[in-house]
Amino acid sequence: SSSFNGVFDGDNHSIQGLYIYSSAENQGFVANAGYGSVIKNLTLTDCFVKGGNNTSALSVQTQGTISNCHVSARVEAPQAFAQVGGLVAVSNNAVIETCSFSGSVEASGTWYVAGIVGLAKNTTISECYNTASVLGSLYVAGVVGRMESHTLVNKCYNAGQISRFRD
Repeated sequence: SSSFNGVFDGDNHSIQGLYIYSSAENQGFVANAGYGSVIKNLTLTDCFVKGGNNTSALSVQTQGTISNCHVSARVEAPQAFAQVGGLVAVSNNAVIETCSFSGSVEASGTWYVAGIVGLAKNTTISECYNTASVLGSLYVAGVVGRMESHTLVNKCYNAGQISRFRD
């Protein structure tokens, strides 16, 4: 699939009511933010996103920079196996800074579930916070569900309720 490789500057505007209802993988506002891409200064409010593996409200997969983005959403992935995030499902060689997520993330049967990033690889996440409730099966967290390969989390916090589905 093709990727977004440009700069999306929301200029501090808001998008309200994004609605995605699917059982397919890779559901979110931006499916693949490629190397060098920038998504910044954007707010998404009152959103609903439902999908399979790799589902999030803002960027499904990112290899660029996400800065000053704030999302309020309900994210659901009831049939997913892995990688669900409020803001980003999977980040690799990325920078995510000064962002927040509120609302809820619910992913039954899913590994790597979090309010900010489900699975982070070679990523720097700084000054981000989650206030959403997060519910998943394994590797469930407020900020990052799973960190791999030189991922750094700096000055981030979670204030949301974190829960696991029980077998």
